[in-house]
Amino acid sequence: MSLDYLQKTKPVFSEGVFAILIGFIAVFSITATDITFHGDYVLVIESWCHADNQDGFCTDFREKHDLGMTEQSGIGDKYYERLLAQALEIFIILFAVRIVFAYLLQISARKRIRITSILIAIVWGASASTLFLFGILDTFYYVFQEDSIPDQLEWLNNVGVFTETKSFTGDPLIVDKADLFITNLIGIGILISLVFLTAFVFVENKLTSRGIA
Repeated sequence: MSLDYLQKTKPVFSEGVFAILIGFIAVFSITATDITFHGDYVLVIESWCHADNQDGFCTDFREKHDLGMTEQSGIGDKYYERLLAQALEIFIILFAVRIVFAYLLQISARKRIRITSILIAIVWGASASTLFLFGILDTFYYVFQEDSIPDQLEWLNNVGVFTETKSFTGDPLIVDKADLFITNLIGIGILISLVFLTAFVFVENKLTSRGIA
């Protein structure tokens, strides 16, 4: 990649890096929530309501969440679904903010929204949700608590993209630490690829004279 090309696409790469940083900050926030509520509530309930515990609290809890009367591992499913929904909500919010910003800029110039504006808005939206879906939160969960990441993370075996990436190294049926790191890198790589795609379209559409995608 030439220096001239980098100079032409500087607006895209600058904004793309900023958007990805915003994504990391959003995942930091979700991770803090996860550490607090998962550690202090979900894990406590899961450990208390084991298969043999049929006390009033566990029975009522299982009935409320439509779980089997001996269910334990599924207790945290609704919590994970809320985290996933939060990541998707952040996608919508960030995408909407960037596309509205592009619309306001273009309407003042009486022009249509450019394809690069849509692409960079996708980068904004995808930043947090992609990092979340590709396990950055799971890595941060241990890093923030200064704990070592377990060699095997069985609870991720049937979660999201890990159903595919768990076979990358070691036991193909279990997510291990190397699988987690590779999955993290794939997610970051997807975001970087989106930025490069936006930069390519930016140049091909001869928009390099503009200071923003």
